[in-house]
Amino acid sequence: DDDYLIFNPDTLWSVNYLTEINDMQKFYFSNKLNNILLLTKKILSFDQNLGGDFELKNHLIKKNDNKNFIYTGCQILNKSLFKNYKVCNFSITKIWDKQLKENNLNGFESFNKFYHLTGLEIFKKLKDS
Repeated sequence: DDDYLIFNPDTLWSVNYLTEINDMQKFYFSNKLNNILLLTKKILSFDQNLGGDFELKNHLIKKNDNKNFIYTGCQILNKSLFKNYKVCNFSITKIWDKQLKENNLNGFESFNKFYHLTGLEIFKKLKDS
């Protein structure tokens, strides 16, 4: 009840992610984390125009000039991260930014091809492939 597995609907999820997500959950709970994001190298993105979001080293996410990893749209967050926020619309990046400043934003690498519906053009390309 304290931890939430969150999926973005604009990623095409497949059964291929199941093992990685289970492994990510095991890593999250065994290391007693309060956050973890599933990331993939941007070279695995179907949309090669999609820029990177982060850098990942030893399961720790950094935000610097070497943005070789893309957030896939899957994460686990503990509800304690939300305690200082009012119930309203807000960007999850507020929580990520706070965790980055504290050197506490965690990542888990996916090795699946990443299909993100960034727009109608990509949807059509995916449909035709």
